[in-house]
This record gives sequence, C-alpha cells and structure tokens, in this order.
Amino acid sequence: MTQYMVKHTPGPWTAEYANDSELELHGADGSYVIDGCGCCGSPFGQNFKHDIPLIAAAPDLLEALKLAQVRLFMLDGSSPEYKAAGVAISKATGEPS
Repeated sequence: MTQYMVKHTPGPWTAEYANDSELELHGADGSYVIDGCGCCGSPFGQNFKHDIPLIAAAPDLLEALKLAQVRLFMLDGSSPEYKAAGVAISKATGEPS
C-alpha cells in the first residue's frame, strides 16, 4: 500500500466571502489557502461561490478517501476501486500514482 506525505495546508479549512466580494479560505492554523477579490481575471469572483464548499471540504475528502483506500486494500488490493482511489489521492497530493 502506498504511503502519502501531507504537503498541503492542514485542515479543516473554512471559507467565506469577506465584504461579500473577497474569497478567503483559511487553514486550521489560520493561514490563507486562497485570498482573492475576483479582480484582474482572478477566478475567485462571485461566480466562484458555488465551488467554495467543495474546496473547503478538500482536506476532509482526502482523509476520507485515504481511509476508504485502506478498507478497499483489505477487501481486494487489485480492484478498480482501490486503484481509482490511489489515482485520486496521488492527484490531490501531487505525488506519482
């Protein structure tokens, strides 16, 4: 089974729009993950609001997928589901699959 290193900002993440226009996404330590106003072609304008819950859930989703992959490995380490979980985790962590 593959071991993955954590290189992202630790979760949980919280997201909000400051002044109803500037996206702020913070890590558990209060650091900024994303801070943008949507100006100058930034993708973080008002149309981005619908993606905030998914982005904020990313660390939790990654952890859940790692746990699911362990269970899938115990059931059948060669299953397509186990392999798909590994590909998604690698994509999220930036490590080779």
